[in-house]
Amino acid sequence: MKKNYIDQERFRDKERLLIKATNYTSLLSLAFFLICYFFLNIQTAFSFIFLFYALFSLANTYAYKTHKNLSLTYNISSITSLVSTVAIAMMSGGIQSPFIFTLGLLVLAGYATTRSYGKTYLFVISILTV
Repeated sequence: MKKNYIDQERFRDKERLLIKATNYTSLLSLAFFLICYFFLNIQTAFSFIFLFYALFSLANTYAYKTHKNLSLTYNISSITSLVSTVAIAMMSGGIQSPFIFTLGLLVLAGYATTRSYGKTYLFVISILTV
């Protein structure tokens, strides 16, 4: 009985962490879009990637509230982050881009979730970098 309670607490912790992380990153991404588009006058696809990420992440969080599949929500969030990060890195200098460090953060986030996710993202990001 106690083990079941511990598993439920772990699930709730992961759920809260994922929801908070996606909400914060969505808001920050929306802020980056507004700064790039209105203040820096960057009206190219670069700024719209931030908008796409923000809206897609919020939609993913809303979808989680209806289907309650944490694994699916995590994978969609990770893939959205990966696609957005690679797109921004490629548009801002490729391997020499100052944004390239965020790919390492995705690997770290994968390892923080489970070892298999971490290994998968490490492999995918290594292939994309080469």
